[in-house]
Amino acid sequence: MNSAKILKPITWLFHPLLIPMLASLLIFSSGHYLQFIDTQIIRLILLIVFTLSIVLPALIIPLFYLQAIIPDLKMQTKKSRIIALTITLSAYVLGLILMQRYAFPIIIINLFYALILNLILLIAAQFFIKLNFHAAAWGSIIGLIIFLSVFFGLEMRGLLTITLLISGITGSILLILKTCKPKELYPAYLLGIFGMMISMFAFYAI
Repeated sequence: MNSAKILKPITWLFHPLLIPMLASLLIFSSGHYLQFIDTQIIRLILLIVFTLSIVLPALIIPLFYLQAIIPDLKMQTKKSRIIALTITLSAYVLGLILMQRYAFPIIIINLFYALILNLILLIAAQFFIKLNFHAAAWGSIIGLIIFLSVFFGLEMRGLLTITLLISGITGSILLILKTCKPKELYPAYLLGIFGMMISMFAFYAI
């Protein structure tokens, strides 16, 4: 019981909703040319990403739970997972529309395309297997780092090591807390990693 009280907040620190914000911050601090654009533009981009990818889903999902549309907030049922993912997907699509309208940098737009594709794959997978959201989310960050390293030739071994460590710790905690099983964890990592990498390479090839 005591270990659960200590470990559970750690999973909140690495919550899947934070991933678009973390991915955007990663791009801006990676050595990519975007780090040299005006600071006010960066703040605007991050504000929009934060509002649409974190605040909006975080407000709507509990509201749906209070209205009994979502059966549980622990995402133990297929219905809960699919509705929560669909809400998040809708917020990402809205964000993408705004980004295209205001001519955001192409790498941020492509990032959201990739995140949307990963969410669609994750939603589709829920009809056949329960995949862990944390694993898929951190898999996406790993995939993004690999893409930035290969495509732009950026030195990101340190960040990759840290991300692998965080994703490993998070996955281990989820297994210790018995909130998921290995068969729900490892495929989700692979979906996140390869979904992000393939999407980003494909969108840049178009």
